[in-house]
Amino acid sequence: GQIRFGEVLAKYKSSKIPLLAESTKGKYLSHIDRHIEPAFRDLKIAEIDTPTIQAWLNTKTTLSWATKTDLRNILSAIFTAADEWKIVSANPVAKVKVGRRRAVYE
Repeated sequence: GQIRFGEVLAKYKSSKIPLLAESTKGKYLSHIDRHIEPAFRDLKIAEIDTPTIQAWLNTKTTLSWATKTDLRNILSAIFTAADEWKIVSANPVAKVKVGRRRAVYE
């Protein structure tokens, strides 16, 4: 739990991203670089819990529902990998909610 998220993220980027399809790689790297890494890189992995992730996702008010869903799913994939590597024992993203999808035009 004392490992920094940035270290886990670097391992994820080097070991898991290359396995993705080219189009998915681009989307994942873009979201990681723009949103996920700046928010969490300096935190210890143990400091990142469900309320922290939910609060962060709730600040993304200018992003679409689909983008917020992508962010949640990518972060979940990172924590799933960390679980595989025995760095964490549970995925804190599992209970994070994106919210209801709203029509673009009401």
